[in-house]
Amino acid sequence: MTQTAPSPFLADQLRAQADADAPLAIRNPPHNIEAEQALLGAILVNNEALDRVSQFLEPQHFYEPIHQEIYEVTSKLIQAGKQATPITLRTFFENAEPIDKTLTVAQYLARLAANATTVINALDYGRTVYDLAIRRALIMVGEDMVNLAYDSPVDAPPGRQIEEAEGRLYDLAETGKYGQGFLDFGTALTQAIDMANSAYQRDGHLSGLSTGLVDLDRRLGGLQSSDLVILAGRPSMGKTALATNIAYNIAKVHRTEPGPDGQPTTVDGGVVGFFSLEMSAEQLATRILSEQAEIPSEKIRRGMITEDEFRRLVQVSQEMSRVPLYIDQTGGISIAQLAARARRLKRQRGLDMLVVDYLQLLSGGKRSGEGRVQEITEITTGLKALAKELEVPIMALSQLLTPLAQTFELGEKESLGLINGSPCAAALLSDAVLAARGRLALAIEVFALSTEAMLAPLEAYDAALDDLWGDPHQAAVLRELRGYLAEGAAERRPYQAPVSWRILPRVLGQARRALAQAEEVAETSLGAVSDNPVFLPPTQPGDKGRVLSNGGYHSGAAYPALDNLAAAWADLALLCDRHVTKLLDGKVSRLPHQLMLGDGYIGCVGFAAAGYAEQARQAAQRSFLPGSEGGGFGQNDVAVPTFLAWRKENEAGRCLEAGLALVAAIASQALHVTGRAAPPRLAPLLCEVRGHFPPVTERRPVGADSERLRACFTAKAYAGAGDLGAAPRGRLQ
Repeated sequence: MTQTAPSPFLADQLRAQADADAPLAIRNPPHNIEAEQALLGAILVNNEALDRVSQFLEPQHFYEPIHQEIYEVTSKLIQAGKQATPITLRTFFENAEPIDKTLTVAQYLARLAANATTVINALDYGRTVYDLAIRRALIMVGEDMVNLAYDSPVDAPPGRQIEEAEGRLYDLAETGKYGQGFLDFGTALTQAIDMANSAYQRDGHLSGLSTGLVDLDRRLGGLQSSDLVILAGRPSMGKTALATNIAYNIAKVHRTEPGPDGQPTTVDGGVVGFFSLEMSAEQLATRILSEQAEIPSEKIRRGMITEDEFRRLVQVSQEMSRVPLYIDQTGGISIAQLAARARRLKRQRGLDMLVVDYLQLLSGGKRSGEGRVQEITEITTGLKALAKELEVPIMALSQLLTPLAQTFELGEKESLGLINGSPCAAALLSDAVLAARGRLALAIEVFALSTEAMLAPLEAYDAALDDLWGDPHQAAVLRELRGYLAEGAAERRPYQAPVSWRILPRVLGQARRALAQAEEVAETSLGAVSDNPVFLPPTQPGDKGRVLSNGGYHSGAAYPALDNLAAAWADLALLCDRHVTKLLDGKVSRLPHQLMLGDGYIGCVGFAAAGYAEQARQAAQRSFLPGSEGGGFGQNDVAVPTFLAWRKENEAGRCLEAGLALVAAIASQALHVTGRAAPPRLAPLLCEVRGHFPPVTERRPVGADSERLRACFTAKAYAGAGDLGAAPRGRLQ
C-alpha cells in the first residue's frame, strides 16, 4: 500500500516532540500487582481460596507473566487433589529464570505466602484482577479497531470491520455472565417453585408467556423461557400471520411492577423483538394494523377505505403505538449480528420474547463450504444458545420443502404428493397413537372401577399369571388392575365373576399390544422419507438432483396398525356392553336389580351401551387397497387407505369412550346403592364421574349426564398418555 507523507502540521508536532528534553509520556495498561500478589498468597496459604475464583479467573487474566505461571501450576495441582504450597511448587520453578539478581522464583513463592494477611478477601482480589484484565482487553479491542481502520485492507471493508468490532465488544461484555457450571439441586428446586408460584398467581395460570391463543396455551403452558420454538410450514400457509398475532398479543398486555430492588419487573405480557428478514417494518405494521382494526389490508394499501374506517385506523394506531413491539427489518444478517442486536435490545429496552422470520434468511458463520444443512444447524444451535443466554423464548419461522417446489416443474399429481403423502399418513397415525395412550389408560381405570362394583374375586388378576401367561402386555395390565384394586373391599363374591371380568386382562393386553405396534410404525413413519415423489439430493456440483415416483404407495404399515387399534376398541366396547348388562342384572351381580334406589331408574343405559358396541364393531372393518382400475385406462397412483383407516379407528375409539362413560356411571350407581367407597386410587375417578353423572335416586333423564361424562372422557383421552409402563415413547412423547 502506498504510504502518504504526513501533513505539515503533524510533521511539526513530531519534530517538536523529538527535540524536547522530557521523554514522551507512556501510559501503562491498567493493572494491580499488589492484588495479584495478595490473591496468590491467599491461595498458597489456604488452597480452598481457589474455589472462590476458579469459575471466572483464568491465568491470562494476570498482568505479570510469572503470576500467570504460578496461578496455572497452582490450579492444576489443586484440581489434581494435591496440596499447593511454596514447597510443592518449588519443583516446577527450579529452572525458571530468576525474578532479579537477588530473588529466585522459589524465594518469591515463600514471600507471597509469608506476606498473605487473610484469605477472606480472596474473592475481592480475584474480581479486581479480573476487572483489570477486561479493561486491558477493551483497550486492545480499541487499538485493533483504530489500526485496522488506518490500514484499510482490501479484504476487510468497513461493514465487516464494524461487525467484527461489535462482536468482540459484545463477547467481552458477556464474558462471565452465563455458563457458570453446575447448579446445585436446591437452587434448581427454588427456581422451579418460583416458576410454579408465578403460574399460580398469573391470571391464565401459565408458567410461560401467554400467546393469547387459549388452546395453544393449554397445550404448551405458555412460551417458556430459554425455549426455541420452530414454527414451520410451506409458503403462504400463514406462518407470519400467526407469529405476528402471538407477538402482538404478548406485547399489548405488557405490564410491570416495581421489584424488591426498586427495578421494574414484568408481571404480565412482555417486550417483544421481531426480526423481519422478509417483510419490511411498514408491511408488518400494516398487517397488524389490519388485524386489530378489522379492515382488509388490501383496502388499506389501495386507499379504498371510508372515513369511518380511517378514523378507526387512527384510533387503533394510537393505541398500538404504546405497545413494546420492536421490529428489525434488516435483511441477510448473520446469527452473530442477530445475537448482538438482541443483547442490545435487552439492555436498552428489556426483552421477554424474540421472533425470527424466517430461519432460512439468516446466514451462519464463515464455514460456507460445509453446505447449507450444516449452516442451518449452526443457526439453530446459535438461536438455542441465545435463548438460554437471554432467558427468553425464541420463535423461529421456517419454510418447508421450498427448494424442491422451486427447482422442479412438477405436474398437478406430483405437487399434490408434496402435501398429501406420507407426512400426512405419519401425522394421522401419530395422532391416533397419542390419543390411544390416554384412551387405554382410561379403559384400565374404568374397568377396575367396574371390577370393584361387581366385587369380582381378584384371582383372575393374580400375580402368578404375570409369568405363567408369558405376555409382557398382559402382565403390565395385570399389574395396573392390582394397583387400582389394592385396599378395595375385603369380602368379595364367593364364586368366580362373569366371563367378561375374567377375560379383562387378556383383552386389555391385546389392546396394549396393538398400541405398541402402532407406536413402532409411527416412529418409523416419522423418520422415513417415503413420499411421492421422492427427491434425491444432488451428489456433485451442477447436479440438480432427481425426483422419483413410487406410485403413490407409502407408509404401507400405517393402515394395518390403525385397523388393529380399531379392532381393539371394538372388543373393549363389547366388554363395556357386557359389564353394564351384568351389573344391572341382580341375579348375576347379586346387587339390587337394575340398581334402583327409590324411584330412580338407570337401566335404560344398557340399550345405549349395546348400540355403541355395535357401532364400534361396524367401524372396525378391515381396510384394503383401492379396487381394480377396471380396464386399465391409464396408470393411476395407488393411494394408501390411511385416511379411511384413521377415520374408522377414530369412530371406534369414540364409541369406546361413550361405552366407558356408561360403565363408569353404572359402577358409580352400584357403589352408591350398596353404600361402598372406591379403593383409594379409584376415588378421584369416582368423584369425577359423579360430578358429571350423579347417582340416580329419582326419575330423571340421564342422556345429558352420559353425554357430559362422555365428553369428559374424550378430553381425558386426548389430554394425557397415561402410564403404560414399558410401552415405547421415543419421538411421539
